[in-house]
Amino acid sequence: NNRVVYKVFEDNKNNIWLTTDSGAFFYNITTIKHITSKDGFVDDKTISVVQDKQNNFWFATKQGIFRYDSKTFEKLDKNKGLCSNNIYSLIFDDRNNLFIGTPKALDKLDVTSYNTNKKIVIKHYENIDGFTGQECNLNATFKAKNGRLWFGTIKGVTIYNPKYNKLNTIEPTTLI
Repeated sequence: NNRVVYKVFEDNKNNIWLTTDSGAFFYNITTIKHITSKDGFVDDKTISVVQDKQNNFWFATKQGIFRYDSKTFEKLDKNKGLCSNNIYSLIFDDRNNLFIGTPKALDKLDVTSYNTNKKIVIKHYENIDGFTGQECNLNATFKAKNGRLWFGTIKGVTIYNPKYNKLNTIEPTTLI
């Protein structure tokens, strides 16, 4: 009733999740449930929800990201390495990395490491890394069939091609 809905998401069990200006809602054929602080979540603006390959849900809020394993919520925020608590968008790549759009930059979270042993591995993408848009827009993401990720920003669109994201393992030569 009279809530702003930011995203409608269907999970892999055909349940519907709604993110709104007052938290999240879960809907299946028989039930509609408002997910609140009583459940360990927030009663605040919730922008997005996505599901990882291990069937966990990830929620974007103004207070950070909440991971839900169908039992409990866990919070990731600036204190745990994100560049901002205000999350504008979420999208997964084909390697189970979660890309997190914020007003300050784009973060990439290694979800497999987090789900396996709670190890937080985050890479920040800013102007210096080629992410020239810097500030992402609300839910302005798209994954193309070829795996490229598109991000709508305040300066247009940025396309990320994961095949070019390779770790440089060659140690630099030091000259004195």
